[in-house]
Amino acid sequence: MYLRVISDRNLLILGRVWFTTGLCLVALALGFGGQTGVFLMRSVTATGTIVRRSPSIKNTNRLLDAPTFSFTAEDGESYTVTSGVSTIPPEFAIGQKVKAFYEKYHPKSAKLDSFWQLWFLSFLFGILGIFFTGAGYVILQYQRRRAQQHLMNPLSGGAIPGNNL
Repeated sequence: MYLRVISDRNLLILGRVWFTTGLCLVALALGFGGQTGVFLMRSVTATGTIVRRSPSIKNTNRLLDAPTFSFTAEDGESYTVTSGVSTIPPEFAIGQKVKAFYEKYHPKSAKLDSFWQLWFLSFLFGILGIFFTGAGYVILQYQRRRAQQHLMNPLSGGAIPGNNL
């Protein structure tokens, strides 16, 4: 008899947990995507300018910079907002003109018009969700086939096909 790295029961649990986690992550991706879609439908656009890159997270030896931009809303007020998404390399240059989306009554929640600034969370959770759902599915299918082979193998104590005694 050989030593199994992961027991059948633990493999089944792992597959179920990964599959369920993946489905939850896909649901989160869809939720964030829906939220961004609603935000875009309700928003008004304005032209803004990148005024600086604000340090946000230290990543090993690099500092992630989030763009800070200013724009004038429909009400005539000027707003300066720091994005919640940082990128390496920086996505925008200081002084660059940008399109910003903002909700009329919440201009401080403005977002820049770029894929990563708008859809980062949906993309991240979608990719992770697809990976975990797929990996969990593969593990569950492997476990199912392994259990069927065990049942069909007379040496393992499983059922013998065609023997109804």
